Amino acid sequence: MFINRGEYVEAPKWFRIDYDVSNKYLPEKQLLPTCQSLGEVYLRLEHYKDALIYLKKHLDLAKDATDLVEQQRASTQLGRTYHEMFLKSEDDHYSVQNAKKYFKSAMKLAQTFKENPHNNKSSFLKEYIDAHSKIGMLEVDLDNLDEALKFLAKGLEICDEEEVVEDDSGRSRLHHNLGNVYMELR
Repeated sequence: MFINRGEYVEAPKWFRIDYDVSNKYLPEKQLLPTCQSLGEVYLRLEHYKDALIYLKKHLDLAKDATDLVEQQRASTQLGRTYHEMFLKSEDDHYSVQNAKKYFKSAMKLAQTFKENPHNNKSSFLKEYIDAHSKIGMLEVDLDNLDEALKFLAKGLEICDEEEVVEDDSGRSRLHHNLGNVYMELR
């Protein structure tokens, strides 16, 4: 509720209460959504160290639960966090390497879903498309425009293969990002 209203400063307090209660009384798998939410809100607040703590815990819990959908989601968010850290730094090669590592991990997990269809197709597909878009934009930030084009074009190819509707937000982002890359190439 607080995130939806943009009240990011208030949200961590309540997520921490949820985390503490869940950690004390519920099975570990029940911590997945709370860790994901804490990681997300700390990322939005630019508290990267805290975001990484909860997003890595989210990934570890997802691995323990062998929940591939949550592993993919956590990997994408970790990649996004490291990408944001890179953008805020002068020349942070560690963040770039980690962003690529986690985005590629998310894409690999999504490829597994594609090859072995899963009940939650829309979730994997959204994350898969987003991972291509995000790693493409990371390549733009590194001035690797040809690499960016490859990832963004592959994202659109996936949209076509999976018959993603024309007005899908992920497809739209890919078109927008491709437009930006072509503007840079002029």
